Amino acid sequence: MPNHSDDIMINDYSKNWYAYEEGLIQQESVEFVIQINGKRRATIELPAGASESEAESAALDCPRIQRWLKGKLIVRKVFVPDKLLNIVVR
Repeated sequence: MPNHSDDIMINDYSKNWYAYEEGLIQQESVEFVIQINGKRRATIELPAGASESEAESAALDCPRIQRWLKGKLIVRKVFVPDKLLNIVVR
């Protein structure tokens, strides 16, 4: 039986099973997590590959984020492309 299964594996894996189209796996938009002091406060939908300034302006326009930033001083921003923006405030 082991020889038979080896033949099946060789025959099946010799086919081009792993062919894929690059265009089908690329995302047009991604969901950014917006954090204030390391805590998730909102998520926003942005185009894939959005820059830090685009993510920051979209986050600052979000009413939920504005509520957390009201009267606070932005100390630092941490940006991870296509994933998150963390705003550290005092």
